[in-house]
Amino acid sequence: MSEAYRWGLGKRDENLTIPELIMVIKWLWISTTPAIVVSILARISAALMLIRIFGGRAWFKWFLIYFTALQTVAGLVNLIACWTQASPIQAVWDPRVTATRKMSPQFQNITANVSQGRLFFFSFLLFLS
Repeated sequence: MSEAYRWGLGKRDENLTIPELIMVIKWLWISTTPAIVVSILARISAALMLIRIFGGRAWFKWFLIYFTALQTVAGLVNLIACWTQASPIQAVWDPRVTATRKMSPQFQNITANVSQGRLFFFSFLLFLS
């Protein structure tokens, strides 16, 4: 994010040159990888903490293990989709590069919605119990 700010993130798009705008988008795109990894690690950490606190309840322990595993897989699929959605990868952030292969944008929407929907569904089940 610091590199994106160095290139002009936060300024109005009209005040940036095309190369600056492309570099801002590039560094924002690169920052998605650590963001997804941090999200995955935070979920795993929270699950481990809850298992240590409420480990006496076997159903809750296995619920957390199963749910965290599903969320981790969904996060990894999202991470892979981010970096394989276009070839060459520069076509994702640079409109001047013609993509030889582009993944449907619906794929990322579907994986994100499935992940969030599963989170809501399991939270609702946990609330009912």
